Amino acid sequence: MKVLNLAVPELEQIEINGEVFDVLMSDADIVNKCANYHKKYKNTDGKNIEQIQSAVNEAIGLIDDILGKGAVKKISKGRPVSMATATNWLTAISQAVYQQADEKIADKYE
Repeated sequence: MKVLNLAVPELEQIEINGEVFDVLMSDADIVNKCANYHKKYKNTDGKNIEQIQSAVNEAIGLIDDILGKGAVKKISKGRPVSMATATNWLTAISQAVYQQADEKIADKYE
């Protein structure tokens, strides 16, 4: 019987406003989910309250999926989060995760 011992990646972490969060999704999953989010909401009608509610709830849900349940509440210190803020945070978090992955790859192959 062939036996394999594969390396299990360490859980990535990110610090936001002094809080340390585990990154609970792979960078590939984050890329895919954020791309799907963008496709779904890029033409959101600013007058359609259901679309706006759906977009903000999904952005908050994605952030919580990436960083853990309650992450948005921790980051916002319990304050309300607008759609613009939620989408800006989602973009910033995903970019930080991508950059961290790129840096690891660059360090490994330099």
